[in-house]
Amino acid sequence: MVISYTFKNFKTFKEENTFSFLGGRKKELEEHLMSFDEHHRVLPLKVIYGSNASGKTNIIKSLFVLKRIVLETKLKEAGEQNYLMLCSNFSSLEDYEAPVTFHLVFTMENDIYDYFLSIQNNYNDRKTIVLKEVLKENDALIFERNGNNVKFSTKDDVVKKHYPQFKDSHFKSQIMQMIKVNMDENSVFTGWYNFIDAELCFKLLYYFKSKLIVIYDLEDYKLQLPENVKEGIFSNKLIDALLHELETGEKEFYVQVDKSGKSSERVVYKIDENCKIEALPSSTESKGTIKMIDTLDLFLYALGQGATLVIDELDASIHHEIIYNIIQSFGDPSINKKGGQLIFTTHNPVYMNKELLRRDEIVFVEKDNDSSIISTLEESNLRNDEVYLKNYLAGKYTILPKFDIEHLLHVENKED
Repeated sequence: MVISYTFKNFKTFKEENTFSFLGGRKKELEEHLMSFDEHHRVLPLKVIYGSNASGKTNIIKSLFVLKRIVLETKLKEAGEQNYLMLCSNFSSLEDYEAPVTFHLVFTMENDIYDYFLSIQNNYNDRKTIVLKEVLKENDALIFERNGNNVKFSTKDDVVKKHYPQFKDSHFKSQIMQMIKVNMDENSVFTGWYNFIDAELCFKLLYYFKSKLIVIYDLEDYKLQLPENVKEGIFSNKLIDALLHELETGEKEFYVQVDKSGKSSERVVYKIDENCKIEALPSSTESKGTIKMIDTLDLFLYALGQGATLVIDELDASIHHEIIYNIIQSFGDPSINKKGGQLIFTTHNPVYMNKELLRRDEIVFVEKDNDSSIISTLEESNLRNDEVYLKNYLAGKYTILPKFDIEHLLHVENKED
C-alpha cells in the first residue's frame, strides 16, 4: 500500500506537493480505512479532478517515471533519447535545472519503506544525474547517498539484518569498492545495492514491478497474456462472464497467438447453443467494451494481490456506472481483502457522492501562478449536509474551466 507520495519540480508541479493516503479525522465511510498497524489507517481510493492542462496527468506521469527509473536501475546516458529531460519544470532555466524530487512511502509485507530520490537535469549537456537517495525501513536508515558518496546505518539491528558482512572491516572495504565501481551519477540503488543485501534489493524491485501498476496512457494498454502463452489459443472465462454481465449477448472471447508471438483478439458470436458465427475481430465490439476487456485484469489483479493501480482518465471509454461499481469494490473490505488501492484522474463529477467517497479521497488539481497544486475536499470547510456534486458544479471547491468558443471563432475570422 502507498502511505504517501511527495514530489517537487516535476513538470507543472514547481512546488512540493504531497499525496497522503492516511485517513483524515472525519467520521465517514469508516469501512474504507485499511489498518496496516495502529498508527496507519490507509485509504484505498483517490479520485483526481482538474481541468485540462491543470496538471493532474503529471501526477500519474511522475509515478510512472519514478517506477521506470527504479526498474531500469540507471538513468539515460547523455545523447540517448532522454525522457527525463522532459520531467523538469519549464518556468525558467533556473527552475529547469533545479532538483526533481520523488518521495514514496509504502508498505510491503509487514514493513514500511521510505524511499527518496532527487535527480537533476542539465540543459546544456542534455544530461540527468542522481543527486540524492535515501532508503529507510520502519524509520531506520538503511543507506543515504549524496552524489557518489554513500553511508550506511551503523545500528546493530540494521547491520545484522541487511549487511552483517560489514562486521569484517576487510570484507566491508572490498564491498565498498565494488559499490564505488557500480555506483555512478547515472545509477540508482537497484543497480548496486544487491552487493550488500540482494534479498532487499529484489524485494523492492518486486514492489515497483508488481505492486505499483501505473498506466498513464490507457488507450495504448492491451490485455496482458500469461507469460506461458507462446502459441495457440488463450481463452478467458472471466472475460466471457464480463461480456455476459455487460449484456452484450451470448459471446465467447479468445486470443489467438501465432508462432511469432503476435496475437489477435477474437469474439465468437453465439446465436443459440447449436449455432456459432465465425470468429470476428474484437474491434467489432464497442470501444468501451474492448477497454473493459483490456483492463479487467488490472482491477482483479489490484484487488487480488493488494497492488496500487494508478490510471490516467480511467473512464474515458468506460461508462460511469461501471466505474462507480469498481470504486465500490475497492471501498468494500469484504471484496478488497488484500489492501488494493485505486488512483485515477477524471472529469466526471458523478463520483462526488458522500455515499461513495470520503472527503479525503476526492482530490483537486489547479494552477496557481502557472504551478499546479493539490488539495482535497476535506480541506474545504463543509457542512455535513452539503451536496458535493452541486457545490462542485457551482465552482465552490475549485475553479472550473471556461471555454469561449465564440472568442476563438472571432480570432479565426480575423486571421482570414
